[in-house]
Amino acid sequence: MFNFNRTTLRGARFSDVNAPAGGGQSSMMAPLLILMLLAFVAPRVAYTQVLYGSLTGNVTDQKGATVPGAKIEVTNVNTGDIRSVSTDERGAYTLSDLQVGVYKITIAMSSFKTALKEDVRIEANKVHRYDAQLEVGDVNETVVVTAGQETTLQTDRGDVNVTQSGQQINNLPLFGSVGRNYQSMLQLIPGTSRGTGSFFLNATGNGEDNSAAGNPQRSISYNVNGVSRLQNNTKIDGSSVIYPWLPTNTVYVPPAESIQEVNIVTNAFDAEQGLAGGVTTRTVASSRGASFNRRTRR
Repeated sequence: MFNFNRTTLRGARFSDVNAPAGGGQSSMMAPLLILMLLAFVAPRVAYTQVLYGSLTGNVTDQKGATVPGAKIEVTNVNTGDIRSVSTDERGAYTLSDLQVGVYKITIAMSSFKTALKEDVRIEANKVHRYDAQLEVGDVNETVVVTAGQETTLQTDRGDVNVTQSGQQINNLPLFGSVGRNYQSMLQLIPGTSRGTGSFFLNATGNGEDNSAAGNPQRSISYNVNGVSRLQNNTKIDGSSVIYPWLPTNTVYVPPAESIQEVNIVTNAFDAEQGLAGGVTTRTVASSRGASFNRRTRR
């Protein structure tokens, strides 16, 4: 087998030497360019799907007719980052890869008044829908939308997920043998049951399985919807932090005060979830560390 491979390689090298320079190089460059394009594009697509949120909706006039070509501009209140898109021929729009936070939405179109919607919260791994109705008038006039349009039924995704905000994590009582562990809040999710807290005997019921050597962070494990806790997955800012040899535990448990929000998916996983049969937990670190430090010094 090895002799055959060497002969094949020698033959390939010999044919390359005698082949015309132009044709051989062009035939080799095309696959390389395709591979380089996939290497740059594919990781970004997979990364953005699991860490950021999306905004979608439809724009209509007062009679319900679609408004194509309307400019949608969203501004992150905390960072000042601005993203924009135009509605298509159906009056629909979608903005993906939005950082977690509070946004301001501006919708402008000629012959219509500009619509402004504030305090729109984008959460990780969720699609927020905002449908706007424009009023006929001067585009320089602005209509501030104050009425809530919160959708109680999620229609843009099929998974079952819950988001716990940083305020909830900071204000609710948390427990843990080495400090306030945000994982103790998973107990509030329907269908969860905490681990026994021991691998064999002397179970304490606190969910901190294995010894200090196997679980130095003292992470808390759960069974969700009757599925083994070995099939759970936890990610922090898009990166998996489970122990490969002890998947019930996580390598790192961030301080509760450094967390912006936690998204928990318990059923009907999308394709990008992966590596989970019980629950996928996504933790987003807060980007406002300076304000947190000021509060702690008081």
